[in-house]
Amino acid sequence: MNKPRMSLQTQVYALIVLLGIITFAVKLKLSSEQTQAFYQQQMATHARDTATSLGLAISPYLNERDMMVARTMVQAIFDSGYYAQIELKDDQNKSLVNLNHNPEIHGVPSWFMRLFQLTAPTYTKELNSGWKVGGFLSVTTHPGAAYIELWQQVKQAAISSAMILVIALSLAYLVLRSVFRPLRKVEQQAQRIGQKQFVQNNASPKSRELFSVTKAMNDMVTSIQRTFDALTKQSDAYYRQAYRDELTGLGNRRAFDNQLSAVTEQLQDEHTHSVAMVTLPSLQLINEHHDYRQGDAYVLAVLEVIKRYLAHLGDYHIYRISGGTFTIHMPYPCDFVAETLSRLHHSLQKEQHHRYEKGFAHLSIASVNSCSTVGSILSELDTAISTASPDKPAMCQTHNLVQSQSQWRETIVRIIEQGNFSYSFQPVRKQQQQQAHYFETFVRISDQGKSIDNQQLFAMAERLGLACELEKKLFQAFINFRNTHTELALAVNLSKEAFYNEDFITWVCRQAHHYGCLRHNTVLEIGEATLLADIAMAKNVLARLKAFNIKVCIEHFGSSLTSFRYLRDLNIDYVKVDAAYTKDLQQNDDALALLRSIVTTCTGVGIKTIACHIENAVSFDKAMQLQFDGLQGNYIKPPMQLEEGPEQAIFNFQTRTL
Repeated sequence: MNKPRMSLQTQVYALIVLLGIITFAVKLKLSSEQTQAFYQQQMATHARDTATSLGLAISPYLNERDMMVARTMVQAIFDSGYYAQIELKDDQNKSLVNLNHNPEIHGVPSWFMRLFQLTAPTYTKELNSGWKVGGFLSVTTHPGAAYIELWQQVKQAAISSAMILVIALSLAYLVLRSVFRPLRKVEQQAQRIGQKQFVQNNASPKSRELFSVTKAMNDMVTSIQRTFDALTKQSDAYYRQAYRDELTGLGNRRAFDNQLSAVTEQLQDEHTHSVAMVTLPSLQLINEHHDYRQGDAYVLAVLEVIKRYLAHLGDYHIYRISGGTFTIHMPYPCDFVAETLSRLHHSLQKEQHHRYEKGFAHLSIASVNSCSTVGSILSELDTAISTASPDKPAMCQTHNLVQSQSQWRETIVRIIEQGNFSYSFQPVRKQQQQQAHYFETFVRISDQGKSIDNQQLFAMAERLGLACELEKKLFQAFINFRNTHTELALAVNLSKEAFYNEDFITWVCRQAHHYGCLRHNTVLEIGEATLLADIAMAKNVLARLKAFNIKVCIEHFGSSLTSFRYLRDLNIDYVKVDAAYTKDLQQNDDALALLRSIVTTCTGVGIKTIACHIENAVSFDKAMQLQFDGLQGNYIKPPMQLEEGPEQAIFNFQTRTL
């Protein structure tokens, strides 16, 4: 993990402060040393002058009869306090007068005297009595006065220099702040570009260099925005042409076929999904006897009823596979959605009107398992329509026994308290390297020896208000696993209920703060439909997660059949294209244009693209040609247990025909 770097502004400020302090210190030292030398010289001169003048004054009194006069004169000079010692000796070097002063100095710190030492100078004067030597006079100056003067001078110099330093640094700060203000805006603009937010910088720097940098950054942002908008429009056109119904904005027959085929191939034997068909028997008569606008209104009215009754399911997809036929894919067993579809059926029956001669809408339901095909499911649904009654929708087949809410609550509470989880991992292979971007984590939940369908489990947990507690349990188990495998980049999925729950996100942030493993090599996979539910809130949640260096991947990208302009507002690291599109690579070259546009657009804004559901050589080769950043699927490597081999071998996976 990269260490935080010091800003240029801080470095410049630090350099200026350092230079100021060095200048202050050098100037103060030189000034102090000059003052010290001056006072040292002054003391030497003072000692010499005193010895000369005093020697001349006492020379006539060096005889034994007048010695008292000489001693009195020496004592008077010594009492002035400016001398450490005055000594008078005769011509035989015998001490006649020896006066000493206490060397203690008051008012000057001892550390200052150790730093600036003044040596007390001694000057000796030869005294003459007539033509012969009468004696010797030694005068030693006391350094106390010099120390006091030096201390005062240094203090004044330090205060004045410090004031000049503070004023200079303040002026430098004000000048540099005005210079760095536009530079900070350039930095913020660069950071936003890294977060996939392309905004103009309105600052107008005075300096030529910063002005050029600002203009270049704005030009680059404008160019990226134009390219992104153009590619988005192009991709939207491909969506509309290949996969979207023009009237309703829903997926068309091709989108339904691809999605259902991808789902059935990924289903485990014991798990099932549901598909419902809603037909509009009176559509042809309305188009013939009235006009197509009323027919379109009829179609939209039925769609509105369907959406109203399915809204609480959370995870479902509606397709318009022909003019008067809707299909609904729900990743839940038939018994799980039977009550909801029964209410929908009754609502459709209540809409009967004399305008709808053949009925308003008919509903049938079929169960989908790993052996189902698109053709067989549609055939069953179409045949079952004829058996529908006003009381209940036609049910083709079911595979699961419905549980009561109390039974589900007991099951979920038991899983939260003592759930048995097992993991498998599937790598997302880098495009040109035998390495993984990360390993997607798949959790298998068991209760009392029986495997539980994850989507059904979370749907019931959400209905019972236990979704976040269940998500915390799973996420804590993931953290425990991360703690023992910190070297692996692992991805974990977040449900919509957990993603938009403030308590859960706050809990995740606390865990990321406490467990360093989450701040390194962790990816959160979030469904596209989850993000599109509330873009503004999603942006805020992602910002909080990204603050802990957690990477984010949008899975099922493109499944909502909506414009992906929203990518420009979200700080996303990866997009995993929905399996329906990568599966379509096997039979339909038209999908290549759409996927090429997705790859180009995402690459332009710094987002890595992942092609999933790579199950054969054809899909692999075409995904490689399209330059996806990552590839995932059983052809690359199927999900595996960590215990299958040494951890180093996980990174050395090989595709089967490389």
